[in-house]
Amino acid sequence: MPKVLLPLKGSEKVGLIGLGTSTRGVAEVLAHSGIGTLTLRAKETIPSLLPPSFAVRCYTGDTVYDEIWEDILFFSPSARREDPRLLAAKSRGCRFSSDAELFFDNTHAPVFAVTGSDGKSTTATLTSLLLSGGAYDVRLAGNIGRALSPLLFSEGRNTLTVAELSSFQLQYLSPRTRRAVITNLTPNHLNWHKDFAEYKEAKSHLLTYAEDAVLSADDEGCVSLFSGIRPFAVFSVRESLSSLLRYRARHVFTLSEEAICLDGRRLLPLSEIRLPGVYNIKNFMAAIALSMGYTDEERILSVARTFSGISHRAELVATRGGVRYVDSSIDSSPARTLSTLSALTDPPILLIGGKGKGVPFDSLIPTILS
Repeated sequence: MPKVLLPLKGSEKVGLIGLGTSTRGVAEVLAHSGIGTLTLRAKETIPSLLPPSFAVRCYTGDTVYDEIWEDILFFSPSARREDPRLLAAKSRGCRFSSDAELFFDNTHAPVFAVTGSDGKSTTATLTSLLLSGGAYDVRLAGNIGRALSPLLFSEGRNTLTVAELSSFQLQYLSPRTRRAVITNLTPNHLNWHKDFAEYKEAKSHLLTYAEDAVLSADDEGCVSLFSGIRPFAVFSVRESLSSLLRYRARHVFTLSEEAICLDGRRLLPLSEIRLPGVYNIKNFMAAIALSMGYTDEERILSVARTFSGISHRAELVATRGGVRYVDSSIDSSPARTLSTLSALTDPPILLIGGKGKGVPFDSLIPTILS
């Protein structure tokens, strides 16, 4: 089992902020590394969710950040780090980390990273499928529901990791990756980020140490982040090959003659792609760009023909009395809802709702009315 180099010195005291998938992953690493005692600070503390080997001291409710005496705190992605009590602890020498930071500090395997406002789960899943089927041991983790740090124990010579990263994770992280893509940028999570500028800045951290960066040329927000960066690949469903040459990318993906084209050559006919919608053509372009050199055309064609999408994203769940019921509850922003609606062939009866994230819904109105 590979050794994980924890950022600890001697018998330092360890705490977890929050009890989600990522912090439970950190707890698993701590347990394997012989740590026996930790502090759990969360809105709701359920110590039984942690490995049974731990002696746990809990702080909850209004006392979550009281009496911070730990030497290092591992944060859940949804927990911000600017509370005055946290900053006071940091000034006393307390160090901050997370599941993703622990993983990227220790991994030696190539990482293919995906972020973006929309399409990142589909793109990350497609990338993992394109990389699989050969000599590689491919793992998919991160914001897609699986902690990153426990993967360190099963890392081998042929390991490849596909990491889906959220703006919450990237707020405090600039990871080193083999290849990275930002699928698009639209306002999101503005109930957590101070404003869209901070959200965009967090996403941009993915490009800081990427060996190869993939550019979505159809998205103005993404293009603005590539100032001074020469992309490994650029993709567009709107622009021509000659137009995209201005980015000086090594590879160019375009949409032409009813096919995804690579450097002007037909690569994947649209008729072979099982997933509907222009947004999924973009997801395929991004995933193929990420996996270049690690997959082949036969694998690309096989994935296109068989991949039916991720759960809760334009997912057909039932047909009753000639009526199709589609679950797209993962569309937690107006932009995602618009993308899904654009892929439907029949006018839908639309049921929408949920908790807002500080994002205006005005953009939905014209489409709903039409």
